[in-house]
This record gives sequence, structure tokens and C-alpha cells, in this order.
Amino acid sequence: MDLISVIVPIYNVEQYLNQCLQSICSQSYKNLEIILVDDGSSDRCPELCDVWAEKDSRIRVIHKQNGGLSDARNAGMVCAKGEYIAFVDSDDWIEKDLYQKLWSELHQNNAQIAACGIVKVFETTSEEQKIYSKQKIFTNEEALQTLLKGQDFCAVAWNKLYKRDVIEDIRFPVGRLHEDEFFTYRVIANASKLVLVPEAKYYYRQRAGSIMDKWTIRHLDSLDAFNERMHFLQAHYPDLYDMDKFNFYLACVYNGRELATRAEDDMTTEQGITKVLKYSRMISFSIGDFVKLGFKKAIFIVRGRILFWRLSRLKN
Repeated sequence: MDLISVIVPIYNVEQYLNQCLQSICSQSYKNLEIILVDDGSSDRCPELCDVWAEKDSRIRVIHKQNGGLSDARNAGMVCAKGEYIAFVDSDDWIEKDLYQKLWSELHQNNAQIAACGIVKVFETTSEEQKIYSKQKIFTNEEALQTLLKGQDFCAVAWNKLYKRDVIEDIRFPVGRLHEDEFFTYRVIANASKLVLVPEAKYYYRQRAGSIMDKWTIRHLDSLDAFNERMHFLQAHYPDLYDMDKFNFYLACVYNGRELATRAEDDMTTEQGITKVLKYSRMISFSIGDFVKLGFKKAIFIVRGRILFWRLSRLKN
């Protein structure tokens, strides 16, 4: 059986860490290399990592200075020896047969990436994210199309198993939010065949007060990611470019609305408005685009232009 390297970036999650690591160590697929990257935690996580390493010889622990989620994942990737790579966030957990299922599907179908469904876990309820497609085997272009729709092969890095060669030298952007948006589409593009497992086997914890739980100026990193992706698709997948152009516009509108509620004299807000306006001006829609997008999206685009005009007035 092939070695799977499971990379777990860890930072100040001591109340969740044992559940996460227990779910990994209990996998029915046994040939695992479990890389715990303690990213300068100030709670008991460093101690817990070492305790788990003593209990399970498959665990390797990296203690490092805090550099953020991307830096921790990258550190794990440098050390990984497996033929396959997987990621688990340290406040989440996984089904016992996750890697057995994903690995088996990859081998049976001669594919390079396998993805499963997700269960979003809130404090009082759980919500299964639907698998929209009845299709099982995908080309990279078909998988990218589902990513742009936020379905099936969505942009998150952690509900997937990757053959090592599709990742090659791709790394997560250090110091940026929305790091998966920079990473996943490039990895998918490197695969020739992908397989979708419809069962939801990854449990994604929704933590109140987390950095992704509320909007901050750092969320504008998503616009940089969308800009890079749009130009990548324009060069390599022109049929997907028009679809992603609207997604990029949608992100500009969303972030523009958030900025419109901020204080006018805030320098950071002004810089944010400058970025939104710069990107929004890069996106143009022809009459043909309006016809393809339909009436509702065309009205949305017009309303977005009004919003951007208001933002330009705030900036001035």
C-alpha cells in the first residue's frame, strides 16, 4: 500500500486537537505518515503533539515559529515522503475510512486527485454539503468548472487526496487569507483525471469568532486570488474564463459592500477601496456576455457599477 502523508497545521486548538488526531490515527488505511506542524502555539498544543508522537510511531512533529496556516502547511509538504498528500485542519476530524476510500478510488480509476463530501459542524447543528454531480470521473477542466460553481471539487484543500506529482512545487501563499483559493485550482489543473466520492467524510468545524467568521480587510486577499485564477483560466481554459469573470465581479461587489460601511477616514479602508476599484475596472462585459448571463445577473452587474461609483465618491 502506498504511503500517504497527512499534514496537520496546528495553532492554539488544544480543545479540539485530540479529536482530530484520534480520527487520523484510527484510519482503516494504516500506511500513513502523520506530520504535525506546531506553528508556534502558545497553549498546550506543543505538549499534546509530543504525547501523540510517543503513542504512535507514524507521527512526526515539527515545532516552528508562528508563520500562519500556509507556512505551516508548506513546512509539512517539504518534509512529506508519501506518494500521496492530504491535509487536515487541526480543529476538524475525519471518518475512519476516509483515506481507504479515497486511495481505493484513485487506484481503481487511475486518477490523481480524489475528493469527498463535507459535513459543516456548527455548535448546535450539522449540515452536509451536497454533492451536486452524479458524475464520478472528471477531467481537470470539468473539475475546475465545479470549483467555479462552489460545488463538488470546491476550492478547499482538505477534503481531497492528491498524488504527489500533481502538487509538484506548488505551495500555499504565506501571509495571505483565502490561501486555498490560490492553491487548489492550480493543483487540479495538473491532474488528468479526478474522481468524486459522494459520501460526506470530512467534518469541517465552524468556530464562532474565527478569522473566517467575520469580514476584515484581510478578506481582500481573495480578490488577488480570483485575479490570478481568472488570468490563468484565460490562458489555459478559455471556455471557463467567462464564468470566472462573473465570479471575480461578484467578489468585488461583496467586498465593496463591506467597505462601504466602514469609516471614511480609515486609511486601511481607503486602501481597500482602491484595490476593489482597481479590480472592478479590469472586468468588462460585452452585450454578448449580458445575453449569456441572463437578466438577473445583468441587473446585478449594473447595480455593482453603481456601488463602485459610490465607493469612488467615498475615496475622493
